Amino acid sequence: MEHSTSDIEAIPVEIRWRLAAKALCSLPLAYNWAFRDRVGGAYPFLEKAIFSEAAKETYAIAQAQFAPKDTPEDIARMFSIVSGVLFGPGYEIEHEKAPSGAEILRLRTCPLLSVADDLGFEHERAFDTCDAYTRSVVDHFGSLNSITRIKSMCRGDPYCEITIGRMDTLHK
Repeated sequence: MEHSTSDIEAIPVEIRWRLAAKALCSLPLAYNWAFRDRVGGAYPFLEKAIFSEAAKETYAIAQAQFAPKDTPEDIARMFSIVSGVLFGPGYEIEHEKAPSGAEILRLRTCPLLSVADDLGFEHERAFDTCDAYTRSVVDHFGSLNSITRIKSMCRGDPYCEITIGRMDTLHK
């Protein structure tokens, strides 16, 4: 039986987006589950390399659509937009400016954690995957900026919180 594009287009865009985002969230968790124990201590480097390659593509998209990328606010905005596209509808990050000029980002619902729960994965694996993704994308978007993870739902906090700031102000 042959399927046409119109068969796919019959599915509402938001549902297609949700399905694609859920599949995308499950892939890094599946890699983590399949390879972490086999590769051992080298796995975090492998995971970071995978996300670093993905970050190159998200960076190209973000540059074309959402430049500039100079300030922590720019980096936070691009990170939010790109992550929203990748993780689907309902992925919303709250932004707040810190007195230091850094951007504080809070996430109250996490599609990665939701998929981890659906698949029965430990939350620590979701944390590792999220941390590798977040650091790779932020590192790629702004070499003068750094992130600090403050809270994580994977580790029992009521929400996730990261700070994106200039390296010279975050690490004082």
